Amino acid sequence: MRVVLQKIREANLKLKLTKCKWFKQKLTFVRYKITARNIKLDPRNIEKIKNARVSNSTTELRGFLGTAQFYRQFVKDYADIARPIYDMLKDDAPRDGEVYIISIYSIVYIGIYHGIYLKNNI
Repeated sequence: MRVVLQKIREANLKLKLTKCKWFKQKLTFVRYKITARNIKLDPRNIEKIKNARVSNSTTELRGFLGTAQFYRQFVKDYADIARPIYDMLKDDAPRDGEVYIISIYSIVYIGIYHGIYLKNNI
């Protein structure tokens, strides 16, 4: 602990006592669940993708991709999985109806939910 506090002092950082949590066994920090043994993604954020509203709207497709984008570092071949949604954002792209969009959302969700530990296990 002394080393940590020294590094904070060397960096001229200030700690707000009410926000400091010492000797915790686990905590949530910026979309991660951190324990003494490992760092995992916060399941609440994966639920946001699972429960995303399916839409033909360009704005909502961009919103979905923005949320999913964070997880690309954990999903093997994320760019290939999400490519159909990115293609739908092009101005001249055909919209093949809701069934197609639902299947794409499902593919991206499955890639994130089940592929999280395929690429990196941090």
